[in-house]
Amino acid sequence: MTEQIDPKQYGLSSRVKLFREQDSIIIVKKRKSRIIMKDSMLIVDIVSTIRSHENNMVYKLLIEGPICSKSKAFLLENNVEVIVDL
Repeated sequence: MTEQIDPKQYGLSSRVKLFREQDSIIIVKKRKSRIIMKDSMLIVDIVSTIRSHENNMVYKLLIEGPICSKSKAFLLENNVEVIVDL
């Protein structure tokens, strides 16, 4: 069961879509253009902000669209699981 989380409780913009699912927090990105390295760095910044409040969670990125292979590797290195939903 997933529930939507208010990003403002972590000091994030209200445009960030966050969901909680048992022991994980899911960041949702819906876009048609490819997620590139610059976007991945922003996502890692979001995760580090959330991690400062809740450290023992699993972090996931749910995307609807293409992602650069370097970006995917960068996210995995920073403990962010990538889920592609086409």
